[in-house]
Amino acid sequence: MRKGHLHHEIELNYLFSGTITYLAHGVLTAIRPGRLVVFWGAVPHQVIEKSKDARMAWISIPLPWFLGWSLSETFIRQLLQGRFIQAKQDLLDAKTCERWCNDIASGSVQRSEIALLEIEARIRRQALEPLNRRALARPPSQSMAKVEYMARYIATHYRESIYIRDVIAETGLNPAYATTLFRKSCGMTLQYYLKLHRIFHAQRLLATTDSKIIDVALESGFNSVSQFYDAFNHICRESPRKYRMRMRER
Repeated sequence: MRKGHLHHEIELNYLFSGTITYLAHGVLTAIRPGRLVVFWGAVPHQVIEKSKDARMAWISIPLPWFLGWSLSETFIRQLLQGRFIQAKQDLLDAKTCERWCNDIASGSVQRSEIALLEIEARIRRQALEPLNRRALARPPSQSMAKVEYMARYIATHYRESIYIRDVIAETGLNPAYATTLFRKSCGMTLQYYLKLHRIFHAQRLLATTDSKIIDVALESGFNSVSQFYDAFNHICRESPRKYRMRMRER
């Protein structure tokens, strides 16, 4: 990926061979072959390294469907906080993931429904596993470490009143160089990255709570409702109220 992207679904990755490294939530995450990995796509993520022999299956599950599975609160909270959750190795996963992809690509409603039921069962099993506390991340280069620091700082403090100049000051870099480095590495400006974190926090609140719009705006780090509406409409192409109604309908 030449730049980061995001979506509102839960994403499943299964790497059959090779290596792939993501930059997501300010962390470099190496995906291991033979292990099912689950994460929330609303966190801006980007494949920054991929070996020539990399072969991977990925499946997206709409967030409202996923939340309807009533998984453990701890598992869901870890995902919505931007964590990549890796399952224990299961020799059956390779053939199972192949079947899911074939079923979904077949165009058959019945086969797709069966695949979804099997995916739900597999994720339920994964949610019962103790969370692996070992980080999947590997040490970044010096320049990437600065990008990671800025991304992590924003990911940690986006609900607070922070300014981009303060984020850059923490790195000790020249402001112009820091902003260019971040944009080249993540495909977006620091300001936009901050705004995305706030918007997707608001989306989660709109989809999963009955909080008032003004409370959602303030809880997500916006200083005013008008600022929140402008940002939400710009990024989501719809109002917060319409988004909530659409999520409820789905």
